[in-house]
Amino acid sequence: MLDISCQYGGFLYAVGVLRRQSFQYLQKYQMKVILDLYDQIYLSEFAPSLSPFRLRRQLEKELPADSAGQTLAINNVLAITRYGITSAYYVDPDKLVLQDSSNY
Repeated sequence: MLDISCQYGGFLYAVGVLRRQSFQYLQKYQMKVILDLYDQIYLSEFAPSLSPFRLRRQLEKELPADSAGQTLAINNVLAITRYGITSAYYVDPDKLVLQDSSNY
């Protein structure tokens, strides 16, 4: 049986002005991250000891071998599920911004 207690899903939203914009930009123009507008581009397992930021750095360099598409970038959302609880992070230039769980 496959253990999926620790998995991540990378999401990409590439429409118009929002592509590659920082979270600060979104706040300045009162835009929201709407997770329903993102498409899942990969799903994989990760080591439970890996922090969200370290996972982000790893995915910016290289995707898992079984994944297709581009590496993680600014304006993507990294959704991490640990033991059945999902947290979504907006990928900002120098940090991950935790999103309100009411968006997903």
